[in-house]
Amino acid sequence: MRPKLVIGFAAETDDVDKNANIKLISKNCDWIIANDVSRGDSGFNSDYNEVTIHYKNPKFGKEKLSLKKKQKYQKKLWIGLLLKFTNGQGTDKKIRSFS
Repeated sequence: MRPKLVIGFAAETDDVDKNANIKLISKNCDWIIANDVSRGDSGFNSDYNEVTIHYKNPKFGKEKLSLKKKQKYQKKLWIGLLLKFTNGQGTDKKIRSFS
């Protein structure tokens, strides 16, 4: 049985968007979180990251998240997951207002 949401990760050094879309389809994911690990200011060996979330649903396409501390992304992804599984219900006001 397939989980309700499958998230994959793509650490790429070139053609980040193209490779992320290939992985989105080939791994049958709902979301792929892609980042360019060849950059010196983010990715591996850094407290910062810049990622693009590619969505299987063409209505959402992709969402580029600017350079931020990795901890900020962790919070944003957890909130996204909560909202995905609760349709915005069951989350307290403090969590919903964070972005």
